[in-house]
Amino acid sequence: MSSLVTLRCPSCGAPLRLNDERCEYCSSIVLVAQPAELALPAVAQAQKLAAQMRERLTLNPYDGDAYYQLGLATFTLGRYDQAENAFDQAQRYLPGSAVAHYFKGLAMLLSKQDDILGVADFRLHLIQRELETARELDPNLRVTDAYLNFLRGLQLRNQQKYRQAIAPLQDAANALSDLAVIYKVLAACYFQIGDLPKAIENAKRALELRPTDIDLAYMLGSAHARLEQFNEMENYAHRVAALRGEPTQWYEVVREFHGQFD
Repeated sequence: MSSLVTLRCPSCGAPLRLNDERCEYCSSIVLVAQPAELALPAVAQAQKLAAQMRERLTLNPYDGDAYYQLGLATFTLGRYDQAENAFDQAQRYLPGSAVAHYFKGLAMLLSKQDDILGVADFRLHLIQRELETARELDPNLRVTDAYLNFLRGLQLRNQQKYRQAIAPLQDAANALSDLAVIYKVLAACYFQIGDLPKAIENAKRALELRPTDIDLAYMLGSAHARLEQFNEMENYAHRVAALRGEPTQWYEVVREFHGQFD
């Protein structure tokens, strides 16, 4: 996720310079702009910030701003379940923040990256509601549109409307070119409609971004097997076997690619 420029202090609304880390008016740590442009702390700063916010919350468990800052820190660290919980508490004690809804929705989505093809529609609707609420609270928060396109495509895919899912997914991929799960869902849709070259193209892009995703490696191996591209198929069989922790069992993976299961 790319960083964008902070424009105003999220606490008092005072104007900020590009590289300000604290607001000179209210001394708040500056992490996120109020309008459409967002910024996250660097990893080293996030680790320190998370510890500071937990300490603040031991003194005051109703501190909405501390939950909000904790959410941003844990989101940066990839602890998406913790971030979701922190933003949920921030909304309770500091309601009305578009950015809190936005990052809660993203945390809910990104926590399911490994199982994105198995996320139930109920969960998708909850994520959609968070992002739509963020957009309603701040119409300038246009970055939500791309994620909403992704959710629409994923919902269509879950309904087995694979061809219809491709357009919103492609729009999302154009806007969020570094989000691997979009390419993964696109690859799955192309695989289902029999467009194996497109499935391979999107799965390779996703695997570049998430090289340890076993589902992607398996999809690629299966697609190459159907196209009778046996060298490529064998390469992915080795990769799947290694990711399973059984590198010498790659020939069993090849059998699976051909639909042969014990």
